[in-house]
Amino acid sequence: ARQYEASLEPLRDLIETRPEDAEVFYLYGVALSNRGLLTQAIWPLVRAMEDPEWYPVASLHLADVAISATDWVIGLDILDRFIEAEPENSKALLLRAYARAQSRQNYEGSLEDADTVLAQDPINSQALVLRGVALLGLDRIEEAAEVIEAAGEHFDTEGLGLVDAPRFCAVRAVFAKEKSELDAAEEIFEECLEKYPTHYEVVGESMKFFDSIDRPERASEIIRAAYEKAPSFRSYRSSLVYRLYTEGKTDEAEGILLEATLDSQPEAAASAFGDLAGHYFQLGKFQESVAAFEQALALLVDPRPEFLFTYADSLIVAEQYEKALELAEKMTVKPHQELIRGRISLAQGRPAQALEHFERGLLLWPENAIARYLAAIAAEKIGDFDRAIEELRYSIRADATATDARMRLARLYAASGQPSLGLAVIRHEAESDPNRGLTETLLEIKLLGRSGLADKLSPHIMGVLSRPQAWARAVAAMAEGVRQAEGSEAAADVVLEAVNIDLTSPLYVAALSSLVADLVPLGRGPEALSRTESALSLHPEASELHAVRGQALSLTGADANEIRAAWTRALELDPGSAMALRGLAGLDAAEGKADSALALYRRAALAEPWESEALARAADVLISEGRFGEAKLELERLLERDPYDGGAALRLAELLLEEEGGAEQLRTRVLFHKAKRFGGGPEAGRLLSTPTEPKTEPDAVQAL
Repeated sequence: ARQYEASLEPLRDLIETRPEDAEVFYLYGVALSNRGLLTQAIWPLVRAMEDPEWYPVASLHLADVAISATDWVIGLDILDRFIEAEPENSKALLLRAYARAQSRQNYEGSLEDADTVLAQDPINSQALVLRGVALLGLDRIEEAAEVIEAAGEHFDTEGLGLVDAPRFCAVRAVFAKEKSELDAAEEIFEECLEKYPTHYEVVGESMKFFDSIDRPERASEIIRAAYEKAPSFRSYRSSLVYRLYTEGKTDEAEGILLEATLDSQPEAAASAFGDLAGHYFQLGKFQESVAAFEQALALLVDPRPEFLFTYADSLIVAEQYEKALELAEKMTVKPHQELIRGRISLAQGRPAQALEHFERGLLLWPENAIARYLAAIAAEKIGDFDRAIEELRYSIRADATATDARMRLARLYAASGQPSLGLAVIRHEAESDPNRGLTETLLEIKLLGRSGLADKLSPHIMGVLSRPQAWARAVAAMAEGVRQAEGSEAAADVVLEAVNIDLTSPLYVAALSSLVADLVPLGRGPEALSRTESALSLHPEASELHAVRGQALSLTGADANEIRAAWTRALELDPGSAMALRGLAGLDAAEGKADSALALYRRAALAEPWESEALARAADVLISEGRFGEAKLELERLLERDPYDGGAALRLAELLLEEEGGAEQLRTRVLFHKAKRFGGGPEAGRLLSTPTEPKTEPDAVQAL
């Protein structure tokens, strides 16, 4: 690494004096990539590829760089074109086999590439290992075992000093895991880490394994050790920073990034500033993010289009629209220009204009998943939900993991009364999505319940639900779906018949709360109270159980003072208890204490940013107080969280309809369309069909 670092400055000088020399650009790209600056290595390698003499070696190295950066699209695109010209090039075939397997998108293709190489060289170590990986991915376990055994014999014969030894070590561990031999897998992973502590595949697979067995602290130790041994490797730094961020250690994460910005090499410092900008963005420090991007830009000789696009996007989020427009004018990639202009129009409340920009960008870049997603958002805001559906479907086909289009479309279908369609969408490529989280899984479970498929939990679902709290939320989600389809009795049975659940434990409080909500309307209020009392007798200091007791007391019509005492105790133990905050707010609202109720509802809304109930109840209070302007703002916030809440859309539309002068008329009609489509009731259709005087101002459409 030191040798490559020492070559960077001389190579930069050569680029200045020999700007047409492809060899110089190639060597510069190689030096940058070996320094761990994968993103910065791309543009000089692309320049080198322009020379036919240097195209083969530069393109293969660029593909390797892209794959190392997990940019599967770029890597596979380069390799597909290369192999079309040289179908028997073993290096290219092995790279593509690796990319196809690691991206989890094409195990069949990976197997085909490995077999092609083995036909030329039956003992090729890389091909043997990749064949085993592909067979594992295809669940052909017995065949994989044979290949891994053959590869093991080869390594025993040739010695483990081969370049593929780390990968083979990781494959052995993964194979043990796939056979559910977890102790053996752990032992092999630890052996691999001792021998190859900085090998990217050993590090990556080991982290995945320990995360999967609920030992995230060991995964964090692994990436920290790898980074300390190879601090110039950007992906290790990024991975460590991300884990620190998820653990709430944001100051330590920032410190690592700030230290990296002091690198003497401008490319490395720019890379660190870019990562720092992303870190600030995640924390919601948008102005700081922009400042870090600007420092990165000052260090870059030839910033990549993707960097400028990301920088412009951060400017938009920071509401620096003029600077974003100026940057868009300088962009050389036309679709990027249109997408940024569209993003600005959307952010400024001009969805119709935004849609025009997105359409122009999509003409040149029709497979851009993010542009399709943004076009769907713009279409929704002008009331064209059929167009929104098509754009979301296109976005999912282009890249299901690029946005939350899959989640959004599933919610749209569910809100439209089409849970089966929503289920099909949320399950699309779910098994191959390594980033699929609990939110998507819970929606899938809820839709299974609504669709009468409560017994159809798939393996990818169970893999996300290993922790007790997650399992409890899953049971509650299934009960919610069943409740919507079959009623409270069937929903209660879901909880009562669930396996591996302890309704007296605070860990499973989500399931207990769901059960309480169903027992009371069934006339089984005493049972609901008894269950909460039993749980509290075992865990008297559990805030969540006091909150559920308050829920049971409230639903059974107990004395208000007793209810308040339960929720107050819950808040004493946990000031962020959303259920207790909502409950106390409801009591205050019933007693006419509007301001106190609103303060509590807003605290609840902050405590559960994925839920909209607190915002809806706050709007109720404001409307009852005649504070219609504030109520509108609350309903707007609600619709940002849940854009398919037909009831909220109807209430907001009715408030706008009452305004003098009809200044919001088109916006009102869009809301009525939304209410009609998403369960707002017959009143939405009636009001939508009521003739209204059209608005004629030039900006009328943009006011949507």
